[in-house]
Amino acid sequence: MRTAASAPLLAAMLLLHAGCCGIHAVPLHAAKPLEWSDCGGGATVLTVNGVALGPDPVRAGGNFTLSLDCTSVDSIRAGTFVTEVFLAGVPVHKETDDLCSKAVCPVAVGKTVIKTVTFMPGITPRGRYRIQLTGFLPDGLPDICAEIFFDVVS
Repeated sequence: MRTAASAPLLAAMLLLHAGCCGIHAVPLHAAKPLEWSDCGGGATVLTVNGVALGPDPVRAGGNFTLSLDCTSVDSIRAGTFVTEVFLAGVPVHKETDDLCSKAVCPVAVGKTVIKTVTFMPGITPRGRYRIQLTGFLPDGLPDICAEIFFDVVS
């Protein structure tokens, strides 16, 4: 029989097991806030200055909006970006989009926004997701890199 005193021990054991096996569990009662980073290292045309997600956390069975506030150091007339989505380190979705379908092209030097609205099916598993967004100019040079972590709840 479990008692209130044994609950912390059980929780610690579960966390230890999850950590050693590469499993990342998100408590069902508390979603973590959005986290992001620009992974371009200064080698991309677009620098990500901010990321907004709405709603945060994302709800299965509804739309969510992802907006990236960027600064461009050069004009961009065309490009593609690849969105890879991972759950617990496992790839669950990958798509390639035309940059100009998500931003106003040509992208002028200065501030710009890349925005997408996506439907999250009701059968989407709850958990912590990672998006790896990488973009390329027509000549193959990188134009953007962002890593975004967010939660999906039901």
